[in-house]
Amino acid sequence: MAQATARKGPIYLPECGIDFGRIRSSFSIALHMHQPMIPAGGGDLRTAGVISNLKYMMDNQGVGDNHNASVFHWCYKRMGEFIPQLIHEGKQPRVMLDYSGCLLHGLWAMGLHDVSTV
Repeated sequence: MAQATARKGPIYLPECGIDFGRIRSSFSIALHMHQPMIPAGGGDLRTAGVISNLKYMMDNQGVGDNHNASVFHWCYKRMGEFIPQLIHEGKQPRVMLDYSGCLLHGLWAMGLHDVSTV
């Protein structure tokens, strides 16, 4: 840590292989992946269990737009699939990707271990 904070100038730019002086346009993307935890089971919030909102959506497909639950799950998965693919193809994708702890905990509790972060 001390080494990184003591260094003068950009830390990662020299190693990235991008000639920033030749860039004429750019685009930035930042994704925050999140599903809140919600109370489930019983009317008493003090004793109700806690589940992922995504689990509630999966279990209640006929309510509101809950039919989109599988699409949400797919969106959480696909970043970990196509970013390595782009790198393998010689691309240099840049994305700020943030998975909340609540989302990862909920996915794990649901047995959805197929979501991997890059």
